[in-house]
Amino acid sequence: MIGRMYLVTSLLFFALGGVMALLMRAELARPGMQFLAPEQYNQLVTMHGTVMLLLYATPILFGGLIVMSGFLTPGGAADFGWYAYAPLSGPTFAPGTGPDLWFAGLIV
Repeated sequence: MIGRMYLVTSLLFFALGGVMALLMRAELARPGMQFLAPEQYNQLVTMHGTVMLLLYATPILFGGLIVMSGFLTPGGAADFGWYAYAPLSGPTFAPGTGPDLWFAGLIV
């Protein structure tokens, strides 16, 4: 049962990361064709890296939901890159609750 839960969660995160990759590729398909705002693109890059490196490889059930809930906040999800270097992930450059949810989800 636990193995099935692990497999299903892993595949769901893989599909979600794939959708994010397709959105980023569609944004870069043609010069001048912009359907994502720069903030949205940065959020997709951060969340795609997080999903594919941390949530697909090691699917943490509740922590993953906390990380992905950042998209539902008014400021959006974390947008400082999946590596979260300290100067860029601080409140000066990444205000809002999206980055806080990102950190809390990874801690869980």
